[in-house]
Amino acid sequence: MTNETEAAAKDRLAKTRLIRLLQFVAMAKSGISKRGQHPKPHGVVRASFEVLDNIPTRYKVGLFAKPGRYDALIRFSNGPQTEDREAGPQGMAIKLIGVPGEKILEAEASATTHDFILIDGPVFFVRDTDWYVRLFKELVRNFGGKPKEWLAALEKAHPEDIYVVENYHNRIVDSPLARPFWSQVPYAFGRDDTTICRYQAVPDPQNMAAPIPPQFRDKDYLRRAMVGQLTTAARSASFDFFVQLKTDATPEGIDNPTVEWDTPSQRVAVITIPAQDFDRPDQIRFGENLSYTPWHALPEHRPVGQINEIRRTVYAATSRLRHFINLARRQEPTSAVAPPDPGRPLWRWARLATAAAVVAALVVGVPKIWSMLYVAVPEFPPVEKSVWLDQNWKPPAREWYRHANQGGQFPPMINVPYDWFIALEQPYLTLGDSGALADQAYLDRFGFIPSSTEEGAYDWRHCKEPKTGADYTSGPATQAWRHRLPVGFTCSDREADPMLLPDGRPWRNAATGEAMSAIGLSCAACHTGRLTFKGTQLLIDGGSAMTDIVKLNQAIGVSLFLTHWDPLRFDRFALRLLGADANDDSRAALRAQLDAVYGRVRALGALDKKVKPQGVEEGFGRLDALNRIGNQVFSIDLDQPGNYVGSSAPVHYPRIWDTPWFPWAQYSASIGQPMVRNAGEALGTGASIAFAGAAQASPSLTAPLYTSTVQVANLFKMEEMIAGKQPSEGDGFTGLHAPKWPAEILGPIKTELAERGAKLYVEICQHCHLPAKGSKAFWEDKHWMKSKAGGQRYLKLNEIPVEEVGTDGTYLDSLANRTVKLPPNVVLESDRFPEALKEVVGKAVSLWYDKQSISADKREAMDGYRKNDVRAEMVYKARPLDGVWATPPYLHNGSVPTIEALLGPARERPKTFWLGHREYDPEKLGYRHDELPGGFLYKTWLPGNHNTGHEFDDPYDKNAMVPGRVGRKLSPDERSALIEFLKSM
Repeated sequence: MTNETEAAAKDRLAKTRLIRLLQFVAMAKSGISKRGQHPKPHGVVRASFEVLDNIPTRYKVGLFAKPGRYDALIRFSNGPQTEDREAGPQGMAIKLIGVPGEKILEAEASATTHDFILIDGPVFFVRDTDWYVRLFKELVRNFGGKPKEWLAALEKAHPEDIYVVENYHNRIVDSPLARPFWSQVPYAFGRDDTTICRYQAVPDPQNMAAPIPPQFRDKDYLRRAMVGQLTTAARSASFDFFVQLKTDATPEGIDNPTVEWDTPSQRVAVITIPAQDFDRPDQIRFGENLSYTPWHALPEHRPVGQINEIRRTVYAATSRLRHFINLARRQEPTSAVAPPDPGRPLWRWARLATAAAVVAALVVGVPKIWSMLYVAVPEFPPVEKSVWLDQNWKPPAREWYRHANQGGQFPPMINVPYDWFIALEQPYLTLGDSGALADQAYLDRFGFIPSSTEEGAYDWRHCKEPKTGADYTSGPATQAWRHRLPVGFTCSDREADPMLLPDGRPWRNAATGEAMSAIGLSCAACHTGRLTFKGTQLLIDGGSAMTDIVKLNQAIGVSLFLTHWDPLRFDRFALRLLGADANDDSRAALRAQLDAVYGRVRALGALDKKVKPQGVEEGFGRLDALNRIGNQVFSIDLDQPGNYVGSSAPVHYPRIWDTPWFPWAQYSASIGQPMVRNAGEALGTGASIAFAGAAQASPSLTAPLYTSTVQVANLFKMEEMIAGKQPSEGDGFTGLHAPKWPAEILGPIKTELAERGAKLYVEICQHCHLPAKGSKAFWEDKHWMKSKAGGQRYLKLNEIPVEEVGTDGTYLDSLANRTVKLPPNVVLESDRFPEALKEVVGKAVSLWYDKQSISADKREAMDGYRKNDVRAEMVYKARPLDGVWATPPYLHNGSVPTIEALLGPARERPKTFWLGHREYDPEKLGYRHDELPGGFLYKTWLPGNHNTGHEFDDPYDKNAMVPGRVGRKLSPDERSALIEFLKSM
């Protein structure tokens, strides 16, 4: 600053140091790894900056002395506001590349870049450094709050400045591409100090695409607006760049940037931002590693005035701190391409020390955290052989069913790509590799059945899912190129059905930019049974899984937590995903992706903690499926945290053979249409659905409303496989059969005892559960409904009121009483959960039908010739008992471990028992249920877990109902006889 006195220089230095300190404090509160100024970006875009030829001579100074074209990197950002819906200023920082000449900053004098810093308001909001310091002090004391004391003092001393301040901080915009921007503070224009200038960037009127409606704006809507124009619509944007000169500048005029100038402006350049995909991890990382400062400039365009003097020191200091914290190098770019990774061998020691400190802190210093992170899972003895029971499915079709994509993205609510899933490590605290999370042996401990053939393998480079059963016989897989997933896990084709981010864009590899595959779950994950007996493993299609999906979700969350905090684990993770040649920017982009996922893990944890008092633990073999589907759709997808509820009514995974021929599915006979039932399940496993409703032209899940990733065609094929053709007395059931008792493994059925049991079945079971399937009585017309459209007819199942059967009614209450809050853009006929879910899923399916031009007749067939109806009656349906021997534990909530216990009085049933065992008891028909380390201790006194009802006890009179009592007390011999008959069904 010219003619500055010694006293003024000391005063300026003191103020600068104070503001720098206050800026560091503010950074520590808001995120020290972020910029000290304008920390939230909307995007860094490539652009061209063309200096015009036909400009007046007086403007041909420095950068504008002759026409030329420069590449540019432009960063659009918020001011201090942390989300786009908050009012506040917008920033436009321009970095020109390829500008010759020595620059002002000595450390970067030879760099070939030049920066402009612009804000979307014509003047600055603070008149001098005194008021700047006073403001910063109050903002640091009252972080995130309004500086009331400062405003009161300003209004008293300079009332004319209040309008400037309010105008500066109280604006909400439609798109950064449609805003004008000014430099606000002055700059020299030439070598002398008498001529100064301000810069302005004025948008082309065509820059503004249709703005995002207010009701659809989220915290990142300005980024979405830029994506919508530059990427989705592939429309370029442009700005005219102006210089506004002021001659005969005085110190007073230079040092008060709150006053507008009345001098004319001259257009000197044109900025063109071409259509581009800028919202990529590598570009984001590259842009956020850049430093912008008004002092990175040619001498002819040097900053002047008090505010710029403070910026000189503060911008440099905060940039150094940010790059140090992020372990990133500060260097000016020579092109818009990210520089290669030069390596950092000495950093490995620092990272090792950091990793050791993390492990030590968690294990020794923070035992409470360690106990929360520990994921206990059982260990099981190895089996000698595996046997898939014959249930009328051929091996290729069976394999297709186990791995065909439903559209889900696992784990629900967290959602990580397949590539991440196989790159993550098991959630154990170690300095070295803890083993692959996706190791089938490890996933087996959660109950997921390992794929026993090469047909269960995927080519991880492409993850091409099989389209038909025949595609599973394409030859052996090699360990180098393939990864096997357990039964019920799916992997999508990254090109046709890529993994999607919450906003609907494809999830991309941080190094290559390629779309990534989604990992999901199919019906088989929850509906494939397993029993072991003396070293043999019996596997049952359509049976009841003994898995703990919630615990696996916890393990994935802990693995992500450790990968986030442990630098060596992150290094291994990055190596698997990005390869050994990945540069710093790719790794940083991966880190940003991980940060976002970790944020979702924490947010989900907060929701679960909030509703935990309302719920009950699910454990092995159970899931509160309907409430979890509701949470995914109406809380996570709809972005309505208030709709999140606890898992209050877990149910035992039901067997699914015969189900297509029931008029109503679910234990409560609540869902009528098979397509809506299956599509709802796919949404519950993480299939994306759009609730934003943007323009039809958008390729993302914001358009149109109810667009989803649900694989409707695959769901129809699965239902057909389970159903087969219309059952008849001559052909029986031609789809998935109930398993036959494997006498060669579990021992022969005692014929005489089973015959006695058959008579008991007629006496005490048949009036609810229908005659034994396959008997002549079963096919009598009175047990079948009249034919519907398509010639279909369904079993006439008995629906037993809960007050009569006496079993736990929490499940029914939860379904009947839950409501959901809906935003204005989602208009449904009812806010009651069953009806709302029915309508949302129905709209998603109908939209798919429309897009695929499915005919009316075909739609009717795919819907199972049934209307989209739901009910919430206080009843439980009584289904046929074929194959019931293979599906322990029993009752809808899995509260009774064996059929032997189910056939007695409720008071004799175990009050506690362990779930997770696989070893089968062929005499009592159930799993062993003694203590199992890492298993689940079932407590029957908890709400939702009651084991009451459906009891056989005295006194009993079928004409005088006793609630919960369904039959007379059975002797031990009678129980054994009935059990022997049930084995034959």
